[in-house]
Amino acid sequence: MNNLIQVKKIKKTFPLLEKPLFNDVSFTMQESSNIAISGVSGSGKSTFLQILAGLESFDSGSVLLLGSKLEKISEKKINIIHRKSIGFIYQFHHLLSDFTALENIMIPLLLNDMNYHAAQSASLKMLKNVGLGTRANHYPRELSGGERQRVAIARAVIHTPKIIFADEPTGSLDKKNSSLILNLLLELVQEFNISLIMATHNLEHIKRFQSSYEMIDGQLKKC
Repeated sequence: MNNLIQVKKIKKTFPLLEKPLFNDVSFTMQESSNIAISGVSGSGKSTFLQILAGLESFDSGSVLLLGSKLEKISEKKINIIHRKSIGFIYQFHHLLSDFTALENIMIPLLLNDMNYHAAQSASLKMLKNVGLGTRANHYPRELSGGERQRVAIARAVIHTPKIIFADEPTGSLDKKNSSLILNLLLELVQEFNISLIMATHNLEHIKRFQSSYEMIDGQLKKC
């Protein structure tokens, strides 16, 4: 298997913290894997995901993302990687409020130069896959929290990226919807052969992943 992400001894500090958030953290993620990152609030798991995805800088060390060294990469190159090969899901859906559910899902395809009608057809099929075929023309404000997260998942999956970064995607949902959303996410990444790395504090969810790590005192410990 090829490594999608390879991290070597990264260090990250913040001016207001007495000690580094991370100190000499190393990590590897292979193709066709799903990984959970846990840790108490403030441990740095979300920041770690942002660093891996090229959204946050780090002080020293090396991060190789899909063959590109993030410490040397240009903004143009990282934007291309994000557009073509990465999907993102957040705790709060981050859907565009002035666009319908269908239009939100179409955006990654249109950014990758897919024909409008082809993007519309593919996105409608994806909406049906996540159980929202009848909600295509509804705006985010007209959807429940669980429905909004379904749309966010569909948007992350639609362009079949290499990796999905999910930051507490069930954190704002009740127990029932949280379980449903995780089931859906794991089913879709398996169906489309997408690797998944997810930050979560939910111990029951962690058990569903192939492997898991915990961020403790600036170190990443394998569970």
